[in-house]
Amino acid sequence: MHHRTVKLDRIAVQLSGLCLLHCLALPLVIAVVPVLGLAEHGHAFFHQLMLLVVVPVAMISLGRGYIVHRRARVAFFGVLGVALLATAALLVHPHAHIGPTVTAETAERWITVAGALILAAAHTFNARAMRDKRRAHRRCLHAPATSSADPGVRAAGSIRPQ
Repeated sequence: MHHRTVKLDRIAVQLSGLCLLHCLALPLVIAVVPVLGLAEHGHAFFHQLMLLVVVPVAMISLGRGYIVHRRARVAFFGVLGVALLATAALLVHPHAHIGPTVTAETAERWITVAGALILAAAHTFNARAMRDKRRAHRRCLHAPATSSADPGVRAAGSIRPQ
């Protein structure tokens, strides 16, 4: 179970990277390729499609991780990252103006970047916590006893014949 959770965390970090690349590179692509009449719809569709992938991966990976390591901070950042991504993809209207100089497109981009970075950090912390828990488990259960008061008594868990 630990191995699958760590794999899901790696996939989630890569998905966050893809989302960041999309959000930060799209303005350059639009500037270079002026033939994008459907760019706005494709952009919104991409974010919604990513949510369909990101949310289940985050729930499974971070949920399994929390069951094992019980670090609420990791779960909190995971929920915060997903909430920011969902807000950017579903609630920010592309033609709205949030202030005199901030368009919704700019706000959506920054909310998405923040959400992707926070979610990637949560998955990274989750993978580290899982690794630390696995190491502690190995040390605790599989390490031979260092010394014993009675040399005739075997250490718990050792397989040496007497």
